[in-house]
Amino acid sequence: MATGHKKTNLNRHPEVIKLKKRQTEELNGYLARNRFFAFNDQKKFNEGMRMLGLNPEDTDKVVDVGGGAMRADKIPELRALIKRHETELKELKRRLKTKSGQTE
Repeated sequence: MATGHKKTNLNRHPEVIKLKKRQTEELNGYLARNRFFAFNDQKKFNEGMRMLGLNPEDTDKVVDVGGGAMRADKIPELRALIKRHETELKELKRRLKTKSGQTE
C-alpha cells in the first residue's frame, strides 16, 4: 500500500464486535416481541396471533419473516431498525479507519 499503513480487519476490532453484539441483541429482542413460530401447531398459532394483538383469523395481517409469523404493519419498523444498524456499523468503521490512518 502506498500509505505504509497495514490494513486491518475492522470486523475483528473490539468496538465493532461490541456494536454487532448489541445490535444482535436488539434485533433478537425485537423479533422475540413481534414474531412467533407455530410449525403446524394450531394452539401455538392461536397463541402467537393473540401475542401479536390479532385474532387467529387475521391471517391476512401477518407475513413470513425468517420462518416465523410477524404483523405486516411491523415490517417498516423492522426495516428501519436494520437500516439504523447498517448505518451505525458503517459510521463506526469509517471512524475507526480515519483514526487508524486507513484510506481504503
